Amino acid sequence: LIIEIVNSIADYRNDKDERIENSRTDWVLIKVICALPHEKIEPKHIEFMRAALKGKWNTTIVSAEISNRLFPKLLKDQAKDLVVKSVDVILECKRIEGETLDRYVPLMEEYWLDECLKKHKVEIAKLCATEAAQVGISKIKTIVKDDKHRFNIAIVPSIEDSSQTHFPEKYEYQLVRFVRDMYESADASEIKEYIASFTKEEHSIFKRIAIHIINLDYEALNDIFWSWNGNPLDEYL
Repeated sequence: LIIEIVNSIADYRNDKDERIENSRTDWVLIKVICALPHEKIEPKHIEFMRAALKGKWNTTIVSAEISNRLFPKLLKDQAKDLVVKSVDVILECKRIEGETLDRYVPLMEEYWLDECLKKHKVEIAKLCATEAAQVGISKIKTIVKDDKHRFNIAIVPSIEDSSQTHFPEKYEYQLVRFVRDMYESADASEIKEYIASFTKEEHSIFKRIAIHIINLDYEALNDIFWSWNGNPLDEYL
């Protein structure tokens, strides 16, 4: 009965085939979903959370609920597929039109995205490091396809943590940091093919990630560096 009620609200559309946007209703519905046994939580329930984050109202309470209740529950229950799906939701962004430095911002409220990734990245990595990293990489690829100037050295001055980083809360930096953390935790044999492919990407952010990961596990990955097409030092970015 509870699931029927949840689905009837989550799936509801009016005569114009539009969802009724109400951030407090969304918030309470997410609390109910998080109270369900994980085997009763469906991918469409996670998709509902994406829709809630896309709403026109302030999404702070929805973002907080996802960070404080959804991830702890799914990670505790080792619900791998749902965790990967949830990572896809929280890493999604929206494009801001007009003159702005922050062309892309996360659907999830920026503070809560940062909190969620910091709080849960270790457990996410233990459960699905490679899959989670690939979700992040797909987001980066979508953005640079639209705007090749994103993920530049002003926003992401170093792949490793350093004093050069002045905007750690910015979406693009958070995204790169999450991908980095996932690859750092993954087994080299599982990610070698991906890292090798990054050296052939046109955008510098992929090559910078590749060099960072090769450096951390040089014994297992050094052949990727020495088979680089051309001289990486010639690539000034």
